[in-house]
Amino acid sequence: MPWTGVRFPDGRIMTRQHILTLDDLEAPDDWPVLSVREDLVKQRVPQPNTFHITELSMPRFSWFERNIDYTLDFDEVMDRWLGRVIHQGIQWKYPLREVALAKVYRVEGEDVTLQGHVDAYDPRSRTLWEFKTYATLKFLLERNQPEQDHVFQVQGYYELMLENFPGMAIQKLGIWYVSKSGLLSSPSRNIPGLFRSHKFLLEPHFNLDMELRLRIFYRGLRDHVPPPKSLDPAWREQFNPFGEDYLTETSEEIAYWEKVLPELRKEIEQNFEG
Repeated sequence: MPWTGVRFPDGRIMTRQHILTLDDLEAPDDWPVLSVREDLVKQRVPQPNTFHITELSMPRFSWFERNIDYTLDFDEVMDRWLGRVIHQGIQWKYPLREVALAKVYRVEGEDVTLQGHVDAYDPRSRTLWEFKTYATLKFLLERNQPEQDHVFQVQGYYELMLENFPGMAIQKLGIWYVSKSGLLSSPSRNIPGLFRSHKFLLEPHFNLDMELRLRIFYRGLRDHVPPPKSLDPAWREQFNPFGEDYLTETSEEIAYWEKVLPELRKEIEQNFEG
């Protein structure tokens, strides 16, 4: 389920309806103006048998999002909104942006739609771009590699882009990270190589786990069993509103996936051979 409330710094939990009820004259001084609050509470409402590539990049977390009510801290809501604003500002520089894509898979006798939205395509460099906003790029630059869930996303968009626009020339997949923190006014500005933005360019490849993850997510939702935590990025453990339920896999979950995963892999192999 989408989040149902926002926890403000003073401990109050406000529902979406309450956040939108107060106009700018009635709202506390530390609240954003109403037009921003309206944008803050926008969410993608999950639909049955329609999945987003982002969900498949962290299927366990996405399973909990679809099934468990939860609240977000006000800072996280603001961070999401700031990230969206930065995205939109960058995207407007490109002629082809926010491209809606879809591909239908046949899964256990049902049509399942996989959706995605490409941030931008640059026809000059023939690059498919995915933009990400971070509080700081320090740890990313220390590893000198993009997050694996972001690689999964951009490879998924590449696959859907070719499905929807056959023959489109895509030479590179790009992930561009932008930092929201004020590094220029902090001691970290003296750290060599610590900048406000950094890009990674990848060769275009399909992700071979795409259909397997789709089937895992479908089966987990159908049978009400969270997918394995190993499929989620490690950073999700720190940013997790679901507590121990998300972090700890039960013996029943482990036994279920030990049985089901080989079956799903076999189904995909049979479909490929067929």
